[in-house]
Amino acid sequence: MKKYNSVKSQKGFSLIEILLVILVLGIISTMAASMLAHGADIYKETIYRQSFIGQARSAFWRMSRESGLQRSASNFTLSGPKYLYSRNAHNENVEFSLLNVSDLNYTAISGTTYPLSSQLKTSESLFRYYNQSFTEIQLSENQTLGSQAETVQLLQLDMSFKQDDDSVRFSSYIYPNNFRYGKKMSYHD
Repeated sequence: MKKYNSVKSQKGFSLIEILLVILVLGIISTMAASMLAHGADIYKETIYRQSFIGQARSAFWRMSRESGLQRSASNFTLSGPKYLYSRNAHNENVEFSLLNVSDLNYTAISGTTYPLSSQLKTSESLFRYYNQSFTEIQLSENQTLGSQAETVQLLQLDMSFKQDDDSVRFSSYIYPNNFRYGKKMSYHD
């Protein structure tokens, strides 16, 4: 007769082992999800920052290009520290204006106004004008160049943009087209 062992061999996992594995997997997956979420936040902030810098750079580039195409200093007659009147490549009058607290607008000859940026720090942004001796023409905030426009030799764009905690400042001196050769004479027509 065969004797049977009273203890049978058991195969498999106990309930405690299964619960420990589930707990460890939960902790690891929570950490992985947290790291992925943090990486996604960093990516979103980077894209947001690049969009802000791109918009600021584009607005500044447009002002630089338009003001650099001037053929005559008289185009700046209505310009001042907060307004830049000029003529675009199609020989149309255009205006760049620093308004309110944060708006930079572009107005075409048709009177249509296009916002170039809503992140401008107008308190730190100005248009500056320099005469033939390269000294700044002093203007009050609401004053225009008027008859002094004929003496403009150099223009400085000084723009500061801010969005949340990010800020960028662009400043450039613009030597408008043909200004370096002096005034146009009557026989040039």
